[in-house]
Amino acid sequence: MNNNNFEFKSYTPTPQDQYMLGIVKVKLYGKVIVNFKHVKTKDGTGDFFCSASYSFQDAGGEKKYLPCVMLNDRDDEEEMLNFMRQKSHEAIAQRSAIKNNQASPQQAYYPHGMVQQNQASPPSMPEVAQNDSLPF
Repeated sequence: MNNNNFEFKSYTPTPQDQYMLGIVKVKLYGKVIVNFKHVKTKDGTGDFFCSASYSFQDAGGEKKYLPCVMLNDRDDEEEMLNFMRQKSHEAIAQRSAIKNNQASPQQAYYPHGMVQQNQASPPSMPEVAQNDSLPF
């Protein structure tokens, strides 16, 4: 798996949603950050990942869906889906450890569901202001 193409940013569980398990934020090719849905299968026995999509009616009046994000290479797409599955399952396991008080204080920084990778401690207000170009 070439992790240079994909960077895991965060996983946000969505326990109140009937169909969606969570939202996975991934940086693609070091340039674009995209949110993907982590969705239950219709029978509830599995899961899959997909981007948001637009619905429209074709010329025949049939409802169609067009994904917002598509990779041009089938191998890249499969690699990305495997990467998201692995990182999402790791994030879910990490969140479970936090709930069971088995995590470090740095991991407990995201108590409301969002789990991020490579974030050692919360940013300071000056860092937030500088990063977001805020006036304080």
